[in-house]
Amino acid sequence: VTSFLLLAATGLPLKFADAPWAPGLMALLGGPQTAAFLHRVAAVVTFGYFAWHLGMLVYDLLVTKQRGYFWGPRSMMPQPRDLFDFIGMMKYFLYIGPRPKFDRFTYWEKFDYLAVFWGVAIIGISGLVLWFPTASTQVLPGWALNAAYLMHSDEALLATGFIFLFHFFHTHLRPE
Repeated sequence: VTSFLLLAATGLPLKFADAPWAPGLMALLGGPQTAAFLHRVAAVVTFGYFAWHLGMLVYDLLVTKQRGYFWGPRSMMPQPRDLFDFIGMMKYFLYIGPRPKFDRFTYWEKFDYLAVFWGVAIIGISGLVLWFPTASTQVLPGWALNAAYLMHSDEALLATGFIFLFHFFHTHLRPE
């Protein structure tokens, strides 16, 4: 949570530098150099827990031979049942059907997980290109820096909005 909030607080003032609130937030963070340092520290922390999660998945799949990651009631992968659960939930919201019974993970939890997983990968790869532009342009064309900037800032804005509007509600504010 801390690394995400720090990434948002240090990144959004760059994307919206012309907004009235951006210079004040940047000054509060210690200026552009300090904000850039804090952004990179939070990025390293995020890389760390993303790598840890991937390592746990690989360990569980290859060493302990756990099954059910890609199919079954314990899987975070979307499955046909999720479509039926979604339709059932829409009927429930419209008072024309009972509330569906869910497996271990609901369709919205799977969407949330995959959105965060995808977002961290896209933001992380594009962030590395921006962090190391000289090394990146040794193997990528120059226009890749512009593409990385767009991918990084737009995906970060999407992720920030998603986390604040969707994830916080479904993870922390739902009564059940």
